[in-house]
Amino acid sequence: KDVTKVDLENPAVRRVLRMGQVTEWQSRLLALGIQARNCAGRIVGGCAEGVCKVRPPSWARRSIPVPLNGPRLARLLYEVHGYEIFQLGLFNSDPHAGNVFMMPDGKLGLIDYGACMRLTEEQRSNIAHLLIAIADEDDEAVPPAFWACGFRSKNQDPRLALLLAHVFFNRGPYAYDMNRLAPKVGMPVDADIMTLDSYLRGGELDDIEEFPGHLVMLQRCAMVLSGLALELG
Repeated sequence: KDVTKVDLENPAVRRVLRMGQVTEWQSRLLALGIQARNCAGRIVGGCAEGVCKVRPPSWARRSIPVPLNGPRLARLLYEVHGYEIFQLGLFNSDPHAGNVFMMPDGKLGLIDYGACMRLTEEQRSNIAHLLIAIADEDDEAVPPAFWACGFRSKNQDPRLALLLAHVFFNRGPYAYDMNRLAPKVGMPVDADIMTLDSYLRGGELDDIEEFPGHLVMLQRCAMVLSGLALELG
């Protein structure tokens, strides 16, 4: 909650901020490798005890849990909530890990729809245009798309709109995005969290005056899903 308490010298924190993509196939191969290892352990353990009458080696006595396919589950969660936002216009803004059950049949169970919001067709269209502009790295289109969603700042400085839209609706303070945008908004490259915060909320570029409720809920949904996806690998 307090960005000043984040230990930016911690190697684990640095790895998270610069984490590369993990594919579904990489996760599948890891799961297959662990399953093969566990199978070999059962075979070796059975032969040691049943045939050789000796104690199995320590590695064969311990089975390693097979990890979830994090990228597949993360993609599924994004697709479900994208459907809620853009097709239904009714979405859950709080899809944290405690609200997602892994069912015995492999399906996901979603619970606790107590923080939901309805979106008008116009709001859905505007947020879609914003997300497309962000995904396409169309930096000229991002500020007007963000303004169309209802965001306002004192001087309507497009630099603040561009930077804030990426932090809130892209990948958070992701190093590639921040360094790509740094020269465009006048921010130092490899800015630390405190420097970034001064550009977002500290008035370095402009002062935020209006951030509509539906954007707050959408931003929370986006950031919670991003955090959950990060935890899933």
